[in-house]
Amino acid sequence: MKQNPIPYYTLKQASKILNEKFKTTVYNSKTILSMSLYYQIRLHVLFFGDWSVSCDCHVPIELTAEENENKLIYKKIVLEIENSIEHSMRDSVLLKLNEDALNSLASLGKFDTRRDVFFGGFDGVLRVGYIFESENFDSILDAFLKRSSAASKLSEEQINNIEILAIYPTKTDGSNCKPRAKPYIDDEGELIDYYPYIKLEDVLITHLQLEKILNGELESQYFSNKKINSEEIETHLPSSERRGVSLAKRNAKLAASTLAKYLWNKDTDKSIKLIEMARIVHSELQKTEHYTQLPSIEAVKEWLKLTAPSYAKLAGRPQQPSD
Repeated sequence: MKQNPIPYYTLKQASKILNEKFKTTVYNSKTILSMSLYYQIRLHVLFFGDWSVSCDCHVPIELTAEENENKLIYKKIVLEIENSIEHSMRDSVLLKLNEDALNSLASLGKFDTRRDVFFGGFDGVLRVGYIFESENFDSILDAFLKRSSAASKLSEEQINNIEILAIYPTKTDGSNCKPRAKPYIDDEGELIDYYPYIKLEDVLITHLQLEKILNGELESQYFSNKKINSEEIETHLPSSERRGVSLAKRNAKLAASTLAKYLWNKDTDKSIKLIEMARIVHSELQKTEHYTQLPSIEAVKEWLKLTAPSYAKLAGRPQQPSD
């Protein structure tokens, strides 16, 4: 590598560097993307502009109906994380692509978060100024924790275990931003919001991640040792299963589907459309222990599509009950 490297590269630029280093032609954008699905290679997308952000976060405090103070602490911490990311995005930050986004990019060459808004597409934040120092994407968390009155009420262990699990960027319009933002129009013709539309050429690899490939320092995503044998395969799980968030999210989705199915079964007039059911379910689950796992109403609508009867999916607004 050059003595003064640039902070990050497109996958096309990185491929050229790798092919020159190893005197081969096998590396291209898609091969690096495929490698990231197996090896511990982080890939990012550069964001800047007036984006709004909502997050799924792990904040290790007990949340029960009786502990209202803890709920307030939790909500304030998550809000401060979201505000910190939004503020940083006005300059520029890198958002780390999650496994779902990488799979979509590998198979389709694009990732449309409008179509899979439940997964968000991103699960980490890296400030450009920190690229050569650390890639734990904790700089935003560190900055907010130092001045957070809510976080000051947690123990040091709890603070160290705060984690960003998923990031959902949206905009109120499609201008003045990177990457490109595209509108989401629902089945009833209603504009929901503008979501990032990621193409293969938007994907970046940082200098430190590229050096891991150049120096032969790659490790498997799924196994703790570089040497993999058949006995290890059954005793290790992907990081998405180890995190614990999947179970909580699955329970929330199950609760949403169960409630929706119950209400549709009682809907003898066949009047409750899918988007209206999403609003009802979202409102009801806000009152339960699942509220910390709830995404947008539009995402809840995606959860309910398999549960919804055919009439609920038809275009048109819900009928108003007659007097």
